[in-house]
Amino acid sequence: MLPSPYSPGAGTMPPFLAGRDGVLRDVEDLLTRAEHFRRGSGPLVWTGVRGVGKTVTLVEARTRAGRLGFLAAHVTADRSGDLPHRLAAAIGGALANADINRAGRRWVCISA
Repeated sequence: MLPSPYSPGAGTMPPFLAGRDGVLRDVEDLLTRAEHFRRGSGPLVWTGVRGVGKTVTLVEARTRAGRLGFLAAHVTADRSGDLPHRLAAAIGGALANADINRAGRRWVCISA
């Protein structure tokens, strides 16, 4: 039997992201709608037991969003609370690290 290429490790990118094409297509569709129509279809909610790949899928979604010119930040929510502060810090950090110009009424992310 061949050894599995997957091993546990929260957020550790596996050598191959299997079975996520549909979910990542949904992300790209949402981003395309947001870019062209200035609105998305609402939030995407992903749930699953520990270790099924939610975090690595979110990291890949963030990477793809960046490639499309979106500014994205990663925030982990847990029972300890303090989510508003975590959101503010993550968004502030992403903005501080981005090269953003204003083009008319729209902000344009040059690089992140």
